[in-house]
Formats: sequence, structure tokens, C-alpha cells
Amino acid sequence: GVDNVWGMCRRGGKEMSQEQRILAYLESGKTITPLEALRLFDCLALSQRCGSLRRQGKNIQSELIEIPTQSGKKKHVKKYWIPKQLSLWEDYGQNP
Repeated sequence: GVDNVWGMCRRGGKEMSQEQRILAYLESGKTITPLEALRLFDCLALSQRCGSLRRQGKNIQSELIEIPTQSGKKKHVKKYWIPKQLSLWEDYGQNP
């Protein structure tokens, strides 16, 4: 929930940047859309934050999805996530 998001705002006693908070959120296995980024992080430019993170080497994936609007119409927005990395054992379906 939102409490967990705000709990991620500090790392080592230092305030995290908006970009760092978004990265921590994605690294926790969650997906995010621009509307969620606005609500959770006051971010109006999620695509720019994700572009910056990609240039830093982060494996941020995205896809266009359809969401319903309050008027009943459908809107296309991007959803962003970081794919889960499997361990060597998970790749082979075994446990160490």
C-alpha cells in the first residue's frame, strides 16, 4: 500500500529522489502506470524517469495497455515493470 511506498522514501537516513523511489517500487516486483506514479510519487513524467533509469542500465520493460476512464471510454497508457530475474536453480526448476 501507500504506507510501504512512503517507507521506501529514505535509504540510510537520506531522502530518496523521485527516480530512486520509482526504481525501488519497480524493484519490489510491482508494475506502475503514469496515473499510479502521479498518485504514489507526485510524478507527472513517468516515461522520462523510466528513460533515465534505462540509460543507467536498468532493465525496465513497458507495454501499452487499455484502461477504462470514468466516462466509460478506453484510454491507452504504458505500464512499466522490471522483469524478475531467476536464479540458476529456478531456471532448472530445482531448489538448492
